[in-house]
Amino acid sequence: MKEFKGTGGNWILKQQGDANEYCIVTDDMKWVSAFKLNGEQSKEIQLANMNLFTAAPELLKASISALRFIQKTGINYDNAEIYNEINKAINKALGK
Repeated sequence: MKEFKGTGGNWILKQQGDANEYCIVTDDMKWVSAFKLNGEQSKEIQLANMNLFTAAPELLKASISALRFIQKTGINYDNAEIYNEINKAINKALGK
């Protein structure tokens, strides 16, 4: 399986100086990305989207673990659709 080449570690959402600017940083304050609220969607929706971004590394790790578990225990009629969905999401995250 292809490895993730992006910024590792735990991602944290932080508000920057401007009330409409946010950034995602790692525990050791390594900058990952920045966001500016745009007014087209509510602040609540945009913050929910940013929280999903911060969960991305953990979601990817959990997805890879789940995929490996399914591979180890066997792909069958009952779990094939789940396997395919997880595999598709991992490939998207890894740029495949």
